[in-house]
Amino acid sequence: MPRLLILLALILSQPASAVSLAVYNITEERWRHSENLNQTRPIASLTKLMTVMVSLDQDQDLDRVIKLNQASPRLIKGSYSRRTLITAVLVRSDNSAAEALAEAYPGGRREFVQSMNRKAQALAMRNTHFVDASGLSSSNRSTAHDVITMIRTSDLYPVIAEISTQKTAALESGQGKRLTKLDIENTNRPVLIEFDGITVSKTGFTNSAGWCMALVVVRGGSRSAVVILGADTQQRRFRDIKEAVLTHMAEPAPEPPKQATPGDRMRSWFGVWAY
Repeated sequence: MPRLLILLALILSQPASAVSLAVYNITEERWRHSENLNQTRPIASLTKLMTVMVSLDQDQDLDRVIKLNQASPRLIKGSYSRRTLITAVLVRSDNSAAEALAEAYPGGRREFVQSMNRKAQALAMRNTHFVDASGLSSSNRSTAHDVITMIRTSDLYPVIAEISTQKTAALESGQGKRLTKLDIENTNRPVLIEFDGITVSKTGFTNSAGWCMALVVVRGGSRSAVVILGADTQQRRFRDIKEAVLTHMAEPAPEPPKQATPGDRMRSWFGVWAY
C-alpha cells in the first residue's frame, strides 16, 4: 500500500503536458518558432474556424434564415440570419449557433461533420479529426501544425476576417415583441486590443483542451499565423501569445537617421550664397 500511494503521488505531481506553440511566417513560408508542433490534442472551439469555412463553402448567402433549435446564453430559440449565427460563433464562440450551421447543411449534421473532415484532408491536415461543429467534444483533435494550416486558410475568407476581429458586435435575438438587441464582446478582446494587424482571431477552451488560441497577424510587413494549444491558464495563453508575437514577429529595426552627404552640404552652402 505505501508503494501504491507513493506511485500515485508521483503521477499526480507530474506537470501537465507542455503547450503546443507555433509561429509560421506566411509571407516567407517558413517556421519561425515551434514547440510540440505535431502533438495531437483536443482543440476546443478552434474547431469553429472549420465550421464556418464549411458552411461558407456550401452557401455564401449571409441573409439566409437558419433555425436555432437549442437556445444559448445569448440567443433564444428561433430563426436567424446566417450572418447573425456566424457572428455569434466567431465573436462569442456560441456553441448552439455552431450546431445550427451544421444542422442547416444539406444532409444535416452528420454530413456536415463529414465535410469538415474531408476539407481537413484536402488541406493535408493529416492529424486532424472532427466529431462535432462546436469543439465541445474532446475527440475533436489536431496539432499546432494542422491548426496553422486551418487558420491561414480561414484568413482567405473575407467574412471570417471581418467578423472574427470585431472587438464587440451587435446581435438581435428573438423576433417581434420578443426581439432583443444585445452587444457581445469578443472572447479574444484583450489580444485584439493589445495588437494591431490581427486579420483572423479565434479562442478555445475546454477542460480537456486547455486554453487555446489561433491568430493571423500582419506585423512588420509580414503575415504570420500564431497558435497555442493546451495552456493551463487564460493568463498563460495571453502571455505566451504576446511573447510569441513580440519575439518571433519583431517589427523591423527603424532606419538610422539620414546623414548629410557632401553633396547635401555643398547645396546648402551654395544656397546660402544664392540667397
